[in-house]
Amino acid sequence: MTRKRVLFFGTYDVEQGYPRARSLMQSLESQGIEVLGLREDLLPTRGHRLRLLRSPWLWPGRGCKIWMGGMRLRSQLRALLREEHIDAIIVPYPGYIAVEWARRVFDGPIFLDLFLSLSDTIVADRGLFQAGGRVDHLLQAIDRRACDRADGVFLDTPEHQSFVAEETGVDPEKFFFVPIGDPMAPETPFPFPVLEPGEALRAVYLGTGVPLHGVETLLSGVARTEGMHLTFIGGRPEHRHAARALGSSRVTVIEDWLGSERIHGLLAAHHVVFGVFGTSDKAGRVVPYKLVHALAAGRAGVTAETSSIRTLLDPGSDCYTCQAGDPVGLARVLRGIVENPELASVVAGRARRSYERMFSPEAIGSRLIMGMESITGESWSLPNGDEASETVTPSAFEDSLVSS
Repeated sequence: MTRKRVLFFGTYDVEQGYPRARSLMQSLESQGIEVLGLREDLLPTRGHRLRLLRSPWLWPGRGCKIWMGGMRLRSQLRALLREEHIDAIIVPYPGYIAVEWARRVFDGPIFLDLFLSLSDTIVADRGLFQAGGRVDHLLQAIDRRACDRADGVFLDTPEHQSFVAEETGVDPEKFFFVPIGDPMAPETPFPFPVLEPGEALRAVYLGTGVPLHGVETLLSGVARTEGMHLTFIGGRPEHRHAARALGSSRVTVIEDWLGSERIHGLLAAHHVVFGVFGTSDKAGRVVPYKLVHALAAGRAGVTAETSSIRTLLDPGSDCYTCQAGDPVGLARVLRGIVENPELASVVAGRARRSYERMFSPEAIGSRLIMGMESITGESWSLPNGDEASETVTPSAFEDSLVSS
Protein backbone atom coordinates (compact mmCIF):
# COMPACT_ATOMS: atom_id res chain seq x y z
CA MET A 1 0.00 0.00 0.00
CA THR A 2 1.33 3.40 -0.97
CA ARG A 3 1.85 5.84 1.88
CA LYS A 4 -0.97 8.32 2.26
CA ARG A 5 -0.12 11.98 1.76
CA VAL A 6 -1.68 14.75 3.83
CA LEU A 7 -1.32 18.47 3.23
CA PHE A 8 -1.46 20.87 6.18
CA PHE A 9 -2.99 24.02 4.73
CA GLY A 10 -3.88 27.51 5.88
CA THR A 11 -2.71 30.17 8.30
CA TYR A 12 -1.93 27.81 11.16
CA ASP A 13 0.36 28.80 13.98
CA VAL A 14 3.94 27.58 14.07
CA GLU A 15 5.12 29.78 16.95
CA GLN A 16 6.61 27.89 19.86
CA GLY A 17 3.69 28.76 22.09
CA TYR A 18 1.27 27.07 19.66
CA PRO A 19 2.33 23.42 19.35
CA ARG A 20 -0.95 21.95 18.04
CA ALA A 21 -0.09 21.85 14.32
CA ARG A 22 3.42 20.54 14.97
CA SER A 23 2.00 17.88 17.26
CA LEU A 24 -0.47 16.71 14.60
CA MET A 25 2.24 16.59 11.94
CA GLN A 26 4.47 14.60 14.24
CA SER A 27 1.68 12.19 15.08
CA LEU A 28 0.86 11.45 11.43
CA GLU A 29 4.53 10.95 10.59
CA SER A 30 4.75 8.45 13.44
CA GLN A 31 2.04 6.44 11.66
CA GLY A 32 3.79 6.44 8.29
CA ILE A 33 1.78 9.27 6.72
CA GLU A 34 3.69 11.65 4.44
CA VAL A 35 3.09 15.26 5.49
CA LEU A 36 3.42 18.43 3.42
CA GLY A 37 2.70 22.00 4.43
CA LEU A 38 1.34 25.08 2.68
CA ARG A 39 0.79 28.16 4.81
CA GLU A 40 1.10 31.92 5.04
CA ASP A 41 1.46 34.24 8.01
CA LEU A 42 -1.75 36.24 7.73
CA LEU A 43 -2.86 36.47 11.34
CA PRO A 44 -1.48 38.67 14.12
CA THR A 45 1.04 37.16 16.48
CA ARG A 46 0.25 36.13 20.06
CA GLY A 47 0.83 39.54 21.59
CA HIS A 48 -1.32 41.42 19.06
CA ARG A 49 -4.44 39.23 18.85
CA LEU A 50 -6.27 40.69 21.82
CA ARG A 51 -5.42 44.21 20.68
CA LEU A 52 -6.93 43.46 17.27
CA LEU A 53 -10.07 41.94 18.80
CA ARG A 54 -10.58 45.04 20.93
CA SER A 55 -9.95 47.42 18.02
CA PRO A 56 -12.74 47.06 15.43
CA TRP A 57 -11.32 49.97 13.41
CA LEU A 58 -8.34 47.72 12.58
CA TRP A 59 -10.50 44.90 11.24
CA PRO A 60 -10.89 46.22 7.64
CA GLY A 61 -7.13 46.46 7.14
CA ARG A 62 -6.52 43.00 8.56
CA GLY A 63 -9.44 41.64 6.55
CA CYS A 64 -7.91 42.97 3.33
CA LYS A 65 -4.59 41.31 4.14
CA ILE A 66 -6.33 38.00 4.83
CA TRP A 67 -8.38 38.25 1.62
CA MET A 68 -5.26 38.85 -0.51
CA GLY A 69 -3.41 36.07 1.30
CA GLY A 70 -6.29 33.70 0.69
CA MET A 71 -6.09 34.35 -3.04
CA ARG A 72 -2.37 33.55 -2.99
CA LEU A 73 -2.89 30.38 -0.98
CA ARG A 74 -5.61 29.12 -3.35
CA SER A 75 -3.36 29.78 -6.32
CA GLN A 76 -0.47 27.96 -4.65
CA LEU A 77 -2.75 25.06 -3.77
CA ARG A 78 -3.91 24.70 -7.37
CA ALA A 79 -0.28 24.67 -8.54
CA LEU A 80 0.68 22.09 -5.92
CA LEU A 81 -2.21 19.80 -6.84
CA ARG A 82 -1.13 19.84 -10.48
CA GLU A 83 2.25 18.45 -9.43
CA GLU A 84 1.48 16.35 -6.35
CA HIS A 85 -1.10 13.77 -5.32
CA ILE A 86 -2.75 14.63 -2.01
CA ASP A 87 -5.07 12.19 -0.23
CA ALA A 88 -6.48 14.67 2.26
CA ILE A 89 -6.07 18.18 3.59
CA ILE A 90 -5.93 19.07 7.26
CA VAL A 91 -6.68 22.69 8.12
CA PRO A 92 -5.19 23.30 11.57
CA TYR A 93 -6.19 25.99 14.05
CA PRO A 94 -6.96 28.78 13.35
CA GLY A 95 -8.60 27.49 10.18
CA TYR A 96 -12.02 29.12 10.28
CA ILE A 97 -11.51 30.87 6.95
CA ALA A 98 -8.83 28.66 5.41
CA VAL A 99 -11.17 25.67 5.32
CA GLU A 100 -13.32 27.62 2.85
CA TRP A 101 -10.28 28.34 0.68
CA ALA A 102 -9.36 24.66 0.65
CA ARG A 103 -12.91 23.62 -0.23
CA ARG A 104 -12.95 25.90 -3.29
CA VAL A 105 -9.91 24.15 -4.75
CA PHE A 106 -9.74 20.59 -3.41
CA ASP A 107 -12.52 18.02 -3.90
CA GLY A 108 -10.99 15.36 -1.65
CA PRO A 109 -11.52 14.94 2.10
CA ILE A 110 -10.85 18.03 4.21
CA PHE A 111 -10.44 17.85 7.99
CA LEU A 112 -10.68 20.89 10.24
CA ASP A 113 -8.92 21.05 13.58
CA LEU A 114 -11.32 23.61 15.03
CA PHE A 115 -9.47 23.40 18.37
CA LEU A 116 -11.70 26.05 19.93
CA SER A 117 -14.98 27.81 19.29
CA LEU A 118 -14.53 31.53 18.63
CA SER A 119 -17.81 32.39 20.31
CA ASP A 120 -17.10 30.24 23.36
CA THR A 121 -13.57 31.59 23.80
CA ILE A 122 -13.97 35.28 23.00
CA VAL A 123 -17.45 35.87 24.42
CA ALA A 124 -18.22 33.21 27.04
CA ASP A 125 -14.74 32.58 28.47
CA ARG A 126 -12.95 35.92 28.08
CA GLY A 127 -15.99 38.19 28.13
CA LEU A 128 -14.67 40.54 25.45
CA PHE A 129 -18.10 41.02 23.88
CA GLN A 130 -21.69 40.76 25.06
CA ALA A 131 -23.27 37.32 24.88
CA GLY A 132 -26.04 37.33 22.27
CA GLY A 133 -24.77 40.56 20.71
CA ARG A 134 -23.87 41.20 17.10
CA VAL A 135 -20.25 40.14 17.48
CA ASP A 136 -21.30 36.97 19.27
CA HIS A 137 -23.71 36.09 16.45
CA LEU A 138 -20.96 36.76 13.90
CA LEU A 139 -18.53 34.48 15.74
CA GLN A 140 -21.15 31.76 16.01
CA ALA A 141 -21.75 32.00 12.27
CA ILE A 142 -18.01 31.68 11.59
CA ASP A 143 -17.80 28.58 13.81
CA ARG A 144 -20.83 27.02 12.13
CA ARG A 145 -19.68 27.78 8.58
CA ALA A 146 -16.19 26.41 9.21
CA CYS A 147 -17.53 23.12 10.59
CA ASP A 148 -20.06 22.84 7.79
CA ARG A 149 -17.44 23.20 5.03
CA ALA A 150 -15.21 20.41 6.35
CA ASP A 151 -15.82 16.69 5.87
CA GLY A 152 -14.57 15.99 9.39
CA VAL A 153 -13.99 18.21 12.41
CA PHE A 154 -11.92 17.34 15.44
CA LEU A 155 -11.32 18.91 18.84
CA ASP A 156 -9.11 18.05 21.80
CA THR A 157 -11.51 16.26 24.17
CA PRO A 158 -14.81 14.35 23.91
CA GLU A 159 -16.50 17.06 25.97
CA HIS A 160 -15.27 19.78 23.63
CA GLN A 161 -16.33 17.73 20.63
CA SER A 162 -19.88 17.31 21.94
CA PHE A 163 -20.16 20.96 22.92
CA VAL A 164 -19.18 22.33 19.51
CA ALA A 165 -21.38 19.85 17.65
CA GLU A 166 -24.37 20.97 19.72
CA GLU A 167 -23.56 24.70 19.55
CA THR A 168 -23.07 24.76 15.77
CA GLY A 169 -25.92 22.38 14.91
CA VAL A 170 -23.63 20.58 12.47
CA ASP A 171 -24.05 16.82 12.03
CA PRO A 172 -22.47 15.18 15.13
CA GLU A 173 -21.21 12.32 12.94
CA LYS A 174 -18.67 14.76 11.49
CA PHE A 175 -16.92 15.22 14.83
CA PHE A 176 -14.24 13.27 16.65
CA PHE A 177 -11.59 14.09 19.23
CA VAL A 178 -7.79 14.14 18.99
CA PRO A 179 -5.91 14.97 22.21
CA ILE A 180 -3.30 17.70 22.38
CA GLY A 181 0.36 16.70 22.47
CA ASP A 182 3.82 18.02 23.21
CA PRO A 183 6.05 17.95 20.11
CA MET A 184 9.04 18.99 22.23
CA ALA A 185 8.49 16.31 24.89
CA PRO A 186 11.70 14.79 26.28
CA GLU A 187 12.46 11.27 25.07
CA THR A 188 12.39 10.03 28.64
CA PRO A 189 10.99 11.60 31.83
CA PHE A 190 13.32 13.65 33.99
CA PRO A 191 14.49 12.07 37.26
CA PHE A 192 12.26 13.27 40.09
CA PRO A 193 14.25 15.69 42.30
CA VAL A 194 14.97 14.49 45.80
CA LEU A 195 13.35 16.75 48.40
CA GLU A 196 15.82 17.14 51.24
CA PRO A 197 14.57 17.67 54.82
CA GLY A 198 13.66 21.32 55.35
CA GLU A 199 13.80 22.07 51.61
CA ALA A 200 10.81 23.79 49.96
CA LEU A 201 8.68 21.89 47.48
CA ARG A 202 9.18 23.51 44.07
CA ALA A 203 6.14 24.18 41.86
CA VAL A 204 5.89 25.93 38.49
CA TYR A 205 3.14 27.73 36.59
CA LEU A 206 3.60 28.50 32.88
CA GLY A 207 0.91 30.30 30.92
CA THR A 208 -0.68 33.44 29.55
CA GLY A 209 -3.10 33.92 32.45
CA VAL A 210 -6.32 33.60 30.45
CA PRO A 211 -9.45 33.24 32.61
CA LEU A 212 -9.69 29.47 32.37
CA HIS A 213 -6.28 29.18 34.08
CA GLY A 214 -7.78 30.47 37.32
CA VAL A 215 -4.55 32.19 38.36
CA GLU A 216 -6.22 33.91 41.30
CA THR A 217 -7.14 30.51 42.74
CA LEU A 218 -3.63 29.22 42.13
CA LEU A 219 -1.93 32.13 43.91
CA SER A 220 -4.41 32.03 46.79
CA GLY A 221 -3.75 28.32 47.23
CA VAL A 222 0.01 28.86 47.21
CA ALA A 223 -0.32 31.68 49.77
CA ARG A 224 -2.05 29.22 52.12
CA THR A 225 0.69 26.59 51.82
CA GLU A 226 3.89 26.63 53.84
CA GLY A 227 6.95 24.77 52.69
CA MET A 228 6.73 25.42 48.96
CA HIS A 229 8.18 27.82 46.38
CA LEU A 230 6.42 28.84 43.16
CA THR A 231 8.10 29.76 39.89
CA PHE A 232 5.53 31.90 38.07
CA ILE A 233 6.17 32.25 34.32
CA GLY A 234 4.10 34.57 32.14
CA GLY A 235 0.61 35.53 33.26
CA ARG A 236 -0.85 39.02 33.06
CA PRO A 237 0.67 42.10 34.71
CA GLU A 238 -1.86 41.98 37.54
CA HIS A 239 -1.03 38.31 38.13
CA ARG A 240 2.69 39.00 38.29
CA HIS A 241 2.03 41.84 40.74
CA ALA A 242 -0.02 39.53 42.97
CA ALA A 243 2.63 36.82 42.75
CA ARG A 244 5.41 39.22 43.75
CA ALA A 245 3.30 40.38 46.69
CA LEU A 246 3.72 36.92 48.22
CA GLY A 247 7.41 37.68 48.68
CA SER A 248 10.59 36.65 46.90
CA SER A 249 11.14 33.82 49.39
CA ARG A 250 7.83 32.27 48.23
CA VAL A 251 7.65 33.17 44.55
CA THR A 252 10.04 33.75 41.63
CA VAL A 253 8.44 35.64 38.73
CA ILE A 254 9.67 35.29 35.14
CA GLU A 255 8.01 37.61 32.62
CA ASP A 256 9.68 36.55 29.39
CA TRP A 257 8.41 33.71 27.21
CA LEU A 258 10.92 30.87 27.42
CA GLY A 259 12.36 28.52 24.80
CA SER A 260 11.88 24.77 25.01
CA GLU A 261 15.37 24.13 26.41
CA ARG A 262 14.81 26.52 29.30
CA ILE A 263 11.33 25.12 29.94
CA HIS A 264 12.74 21.60 30.07
CA GLY A 265 15.35 22.79 32.55
CA LEU A 266 12.66 24.27 34.78
CA LEU A 267 10.46 21.18 34.56
CA ALA A 268 13.43 19.02 35.51
CA ALA A 269 14.16 21.20 38.56
CA HIS A 270 10.60 21.31 39.93
CA HIS A 271 8.42 18.73 41.62
CA VAL A 272 4.94 20.05 40.77
CA VAL A 273 3.44 21.61 37.62
CA PHE A 274 0.18 23.56 37.88
CA GLY A 275 -2.65 23.09 35.40
CA VAL A 276 -5.84 25.20 35.37
CA PHE A 277 -8.31 26.12 38.11
CA GLY A 278 -10.87 28.35 36.37
CA THR A 279 -14.59 27.81 36.86
CA SER A 280 -15.78 28.60 33.32
CA ASP A 281 -17.52 25.95 31.24
CA LYS A 282 -14.59 25.98 28.85
CA ALA A 283 -12.15 25.17 31.66
CA GLY A 284 -14.14 22.00 32.26
CA ARG A 285 -13.88 20.87 28.64
CA VAL A 286 -10.12 20.99 28.12
CA VAL A 287 -6.91 19.30 29.21
CA PRO A 288 -4.35 22.12 29.52
CA TYR A 289 -1.04 22.01 27.67
CA LYS A 290 0.82 22.65 30.91
CA LEU A 291 -0.56 19.41 32.30
CA VAL A 292 0.58 17.48 29.23
CA HIS A 293 4.05 19.03 29.70
CA ALA A 294 3.97 17.70 33.27
CA LEU A 295 2.98 14.21 32.15
CA ALA A 296 5.68 14.09 29.48
CA ALA A 297 8.36 15.31 31.90
CA GLY A 298 7.31 12.89 34.62
CA ARG A 299 6.12 15.51 37.06
CA ALA A 300 3.25 15.68 39.53
CA GLY A 301 0.54 17.76 37.85
CA VAL A 302 -2.01 19.61 39.97
CA THR A 303 -5.18 20.82 38.27
CA ALA A 304 -8.94 21.22 38.71
CA GLU A 305 -10.88 17.99 38.50
CA THR A 306 -13.16 18.24 35.50
CA SER A 307 -15.05 15.92 33.21
CA SER A 308 -12.24 16.06 30.63
CA ILE A 309 -9.59 15.28 33.23
CA ARG A 310 -11.61 12.29 34.46
CA THR A 311 -12.13 11.10 30.88
CA LEU A 312 -8.51 11.19 29.73
CA LEU A 313 -6.60 10.79 32.99
CA ASP A 314 -6.84 9.02 36.34
CA PRO A 315 -7.00 11.67 39.09
CA GLY A 316 -5.22 10.58 42.24
CA SER A 317 -3.07 8.14 40.30
CA ASP A 318 -1.33 10.08 37.52
CA CYS A 319 -2.11 13.63 38.69
CA TYR A 320 -3.52 15.55 41.65
CA THR A 321 -6.84 17.38 41.46
CA CYS A 322 -8.99 19.75 43.47
CA GLN A 323 -12.31 21.47 42.92
CA ALA A 324 -12.20 24.29 40.37
CA GLY A 325 -12.02 27.77 41.89
CA ASP A 326 -11.28 26.39 45.37
CA PRO A 327 -8.05 27.82 46.84
CA VAL A 328 -8.64 26.09 50.19
CA GLY A 329 -8.97 22.73 48.46
CA LEU A 330 -5.88 23.46 46.38
CA ALA A 331 -3.91 24.33 49.52
CA ARG A 332 -5.03 21.07 51.09
CA VAL A 333 -3.67 19.13 48.10
CA LEU A 334 -0.40 21.08 48.15
CA ARG A 335 0.09 20.50 51.88
CA GLY A 336 -0.40 16.79 51.27
CA ILE A 337 2.39 16.84 48.69
CA VAL A 338 4.68 18.82 50.98
CA GLU A 339 4.11 16.31 53.76
CA ASN A 340 4.45 13.24 51.52
CA PRO A 341 6.84 13.94 48.61
CA GLU A 342 7.48 10.20 48.19
CA LEU A 343 3.89 9.75 47.02
CA ALA A 344 4.32 12.69 44.63
CA SER A 345 7.27 10.81 43.14
CA VAL A 346 5.02 7.78 42.54
CA VAL A 347 2.35 9.96 40.90
CA ALA A 348 5.04 11.54 38.71
CA GLY A 349 6.18 8.10 37.59
CA ARG A 350 2.65 7.16 36.57
CA ALA A 351 2.30 10.49 34.75
CA ARG A 352 4.71 9.55 31.99
CA ARG A 353 2.88 6.26 31.38
CA SER A 354 -0.35 8.20 30.95
CA TYR A 355 1.39 10.53 28.52
CA GLU A 356 2.48 7.56 26.40
CA ARG A 357 -1.02 6.07 26.51
CA MET A 358 -3.00 9.17 25.51
CA PHE A 359 -0.83 12.14 24.49
CA SER A 360 2.27 10.72 22.74
CA PRO A 361 2.67 11.13 18.96
CA GLU A 362 1.80 7.46 18.45
CA ALA A 363 -1.37 7.71 20.55
CA ILE A 364 -2.47 10.95 18.89
CA GLY A 365 -1.66 9.59 15.43
CA SER A 366 -3.65 6.44 16.02
CA ARG A 367 -6.72 8.40 17.12
CA LEU A 368 -6.41 10.90 14.26
CA ILE A 369 -6.19 8.11 11.69
CA MET A 370 -9.17 6.36 13.29
CA GLY A 371 -11.21 9.53 12.87
CA MET A 372 -10.10 10.04 9.29
CA GLU A 373 -10.97 6.46 8.45
CA SER A 374 -14.44 6.84 9.96
CA ILE A 375 -15.12 9.87 7.75
CA THR A 376 -13.60 8.62 4.48
CA GLY A 377 -14.41 4.92 4.77
CA GLU A 378 -10.85 4.17 3.64
CA SER A 379 -7.92 2.53 5.38
CA TRP A 380 -5.14 4.95 6.34
CA SER A 381 -3.01 2.53 8.34
CA LEU A 382 0.11 0.92 6.99
CA PRO A 383 -0.25 -2.81 6.23
CA ASN A 384 1.32 -5.27 8.65
CA GLY A 385 5.04 -5.45 8.12
CA ASP A 386 5.39 -1.88 6.94
CA GLU A 387 7.05 0.45 9.37
CA ALA A 388 6.06 3.99 10.17
CA SER A 389 8.55 6.67 9.35
CA GLU A 390 10.80 8.21 11.93
CA THR A 391 9.36 10.95 14.10
CA VAL A 392 9.70 14.35 12.52
CA THR A 393 11.98 16.85 14.23
CA PRO A 394 10.98 20.51 14.63
CA SER A 395 13.40 21.52 11.88
CA ALA A 396 11.82 19.00 9.54
CA PHE A 397 8.44 20.65 10.14
CA GLU A 398 9.84 23.92 8.85
CA ASP A 399 11.49 22.22 5.87
CA SER A 400 8.12 20.71 4.90
CA LEU A 401 6.45 24.12 4.56
CA VAL A 402 5.94 25.00 0.91
CA SER A 403 5.23 28.64 1.77
CA SER A 404 5.65 30.54 5.00
